[in-house]
Amino acid sequence: MKCGKGMHYNILPSVTCLQFFRRAYEKLQLEKEQEVGMLKEQNQRLQVQLNNSQLSVQDLKKKSSQQIQELESHISLLTRKVIMITFNGL
Repeated sequence: MKCGKGMHYNILPSVTCLQFFRRAYEKLQLEKEQEVGMLKEQNQRLQVQLNNSQLSVQDLKKKSSQQIQELESHISLLTRKVIMITFNGL
């Protein structure tokens, strides 16, 4: 009896074929475990990148909000000055 591709099946497989299939199964299982491990690592890296991006966006929003408040305050001050100059000039 042959094991692997083009194998002929008998009712009772030989010990050699059982060993072949056991090794093949163990090899596939190990490859899958390694693939799962790599995917978990990749997932962790992507999660860190996502978290960093979210923090960057939050920081940008906070800074933008502060700048907007400062500009609105400055505009308000300039508006009052213009009004004062306009009324004092009349």
